[in-house]
Amino acid sequence: CDELLQFNHATQKQLNEFTMGLYREVGLPNRFAEIGLYLGNYRKTPFGVHVDGCGVFSFPIVGAKRFRIWKPSYAAKHPSLERSFHYAKHKAASKTLDAKVGDMTYWPSSAWHIAESNGSFSATWSLGVWVDQTHLSDVTKIVSDVIARHRHPLSMSGTTRFDGLNLASGEVRSLPKAYLDSLETLRKLSPANMRAEFMKAWLMHTSKQGLKPSPGNSRVSTDRKRAVIALRDSNSHVRWIFSKDDRCYYYSYNGVLTEGSTSKKFLKLIRALNNGAMFSKEQATKIRSALPAHDRMALRMLSDAGAFRSEATSQPL
Repeated sequence: CDELLQFNHATQKQLNEFTMGLYREVGLPNRFAEIGLYLGNYRKTPFGVHVDGCGVFSFPIVGAKRFRIWKPSYAAKHPSLERSFHYAKHKAASKTLDAKVGDMTYWPSSAWHIAESNGSFSATWSLGVWVDQTHLSDVTKIVSDVIARHRHPLSMSGTTRFDGLNLASGEVRSLPKAYLDSLETLRKLSPANMRAEFMKAWLMHTSKQGLKPSPGNSRVSTDRKRAVIALRDSNSHVRWIFSKDDRCYYYSYNGVLTEGSTSKKFLKLIRALNNGAMFSKEQATKIRSALPAHDRMALRMLSDAGAFRSEATSQPL
């Protein structure tokens, strides 16, 4: 059962505290971390011995769990181990991790593994920190997005028209128009432009707190007269930057990027909420009405992303 904690704010806050302690030591995963609940009375993992692209922390909450681990070098020499349920001859080369309620186990992303049990019911939280996305792939995506945003007619084509590929000498003398268009886009970007693109990408990435983004939260009304509006999680701030190139503020929460105006009114509100300020429904309405239309839209996008909550209902605003 994947992503159950995405819908439980109080428990997700505990998850944030655990993962941020880890990230301070090893850095944010370029992809994300996600947590799921494994439950059942199966005697072996239903898809056999396998390897994932993530390091795994496992926490039994009902029953006991055993994990059998192999080094990647051993799996490379014995390809028949992959997806296997019958591995008696390989047990001597494995290591077992036994965990009961209250324990925590860990194995790295390179480890081949399978869960085993005696057939009794068990339930286990499993936190996977995905480390299979490289920095190079992140940079490549940023450059790709820059080119795509300029919407050249050929930039999204599945084929590339060409000239002069049938010369008898085999020489290729020119680039096709699609390549030239992309080169022109990149040529117009200064180091400052690229830095701004990198900043926006980093803004979005850090706003996810290293977790897999949860689905968009529905906004709820705050009917109660004493409803208090605050940041959803004191450890999960709305991130922001000022872009000199675009001459505006950018804000992000849970991976959602929104553009604000040059007005500092909205920034003042966000900074106050990030610092623990709480506003009554009446105060929030007054503040919202004083914002430029562009910032009211940004506020709504952040709200829909789940950035705020009502103390009266403890639900996303």
